[in-house]
Amino acid sequence: MELRHIKYFIAVAEELHFGRAATRLNISQPPLSRQISQFEDEIGVKLFFRTKQKVELTDAGKELLKQSYEILKMVDKACKDVRNISQGLKGSLLISYASGMNEVLIQIVLLFQEEFPNVKIVLQQSLSSTIIEDLRERSIDIGVMPYFDCEFLQFQTVTESPYGVILPKTHRLAERTSPIAVRELAEVPFIATTKTSIYFSHIMSICNQAGFHPKISQEALGLPTIISLVAAGMGVALISRLSYEKHTNPNIVFKEISPVTNLQTSCAWHKDEKSPAVNTFLTFTQNYLKNNNVLVKK
Repeated sequence: MELRHIKYFIAVAEELHFGRAATRLNISQPPLSRQISQFEDEIGVKLFFRTKQKVELTDAGKELLKQSYEILKMVDKACKDVRNISQGLKGSLLISYASGMNEVLIQIVLLFQEEFPNVKIVLQQSLSSTIIEDLRERSIDIGVMPYFDCEFLQFQTVTESPYGVILPKTHRLAERTSPIAVRELAEVPFIATTKTSIYFSHIMSICNQAGFHPKISQEALGLPTIISLVAAGMGVALISRLSYEKHTNPNIVFKEISPVTNLQTSCAWHKDEKSPAVNTFLTFTQNYLKNNNVLVKK
């Protein structure tokens, strides 16, 4: 059975006249009659009563007409769906983020969902090291994490915010009004993320450039835990200003550091990514950032 048989059948069933149906289909009548006969032979059912005076549908023909309309609707929907998928207008995106989703990215996701309601976005939180491996294995579509040099990933920076140091309010440097030189932190205990985190490598790089290796007293999986440990007086931590503003605590203070180092929060994807939905999201993100001048740098 071919789709043209269904279309031929519907034309004859609606016209109840082979000549008019042939004209409607822009073919001659004899080939149409042969096609209908072959169609009946193939399914093993008579679809029409034929006399010299008229053509009528059999009961089987009436039922097939109803289902033929549904078949064409399903085919039309399938064609529309695959076109939308190929154009990135339909599909799904799995976005994994480290630490937290900042306001800019949340706004981008919400606006994207409004414009592309047929692209389902699933958000999940994970460790940056896990995100990197998931992107390598192509088990997620996009990762949200700090920029770093990686041969198999591409990045789109979304926000940029300077690192600073958070201190307990009782710390000797808590009243400092000028930026704190990173080298002044050489002898204080640090609270840091796990060693596999990109954030950890950032902290190590900032300290190493200042000429010392930080004394890591505690490792924590998430920013809320880091802040709680700092507030308890167990050490200091380097975090971005944006991160601090999302997780303020009355028992800590945020101080600028010198030299200035920025944290670039970015969308990351595999360099060989070919998903139309991913491309649509990245293009939308780039346009949003450009049109709204949104690269945050505070």
